[in-house]
Amino acid sequence: MNNEDKVISLELAKKIDKEHKRLGIEVKSEFYWVFAYGGWWIKTNEEINSLTYSGEAFETYPAHDVAELGEMLPKEIIKDGKEFRLKLMGVAHIEYINDDFPGDEYGRLTEVLLFKDICCEKTEAETRGKMRLWLLINDYIKAVKK
Repeated sequence: MNNEDKVISLELAKKIDKEHKRLGIEVKSEFYWVFAYGGWWIKTNEEINSLTYSGEAFETYPAHDVAELGEMLPKEIIKDGKEFRLKLMGVAHIEYINDDFPGDEYGRLTEVLLFKDICCEKTEAETRGKMRLWLLINDYIKAVKK
């Protein structure tokens, strides 16, 4: 598996980075999208340090992988006073569900938060990244005050 399949896309990395900065959230990653030598590359922290010594200016964005994004997604969120817990379903499907749902006329026993356009991406990292972005944009994730 190449590095591009392990991490979020450059486009998504830029959007997530923008939201993190807006909220004052400092995030580190094992991998980064780096613009150097005329193109975009996925580099590790160690590789970035060697680029820094070359004196070339470059642009970077955290290129989060599946494991990092799993740690970054809240295990539960509150919506309309109800608790919804994170449920990872299969390779690229994520839901937040409410187990206290009393049921409905269709026989559903759990209430699920629906996330438009956040399902079944090309990679699990991309799906988790889109979920992270949605949670950031909709204020379910806030900066921790120090």
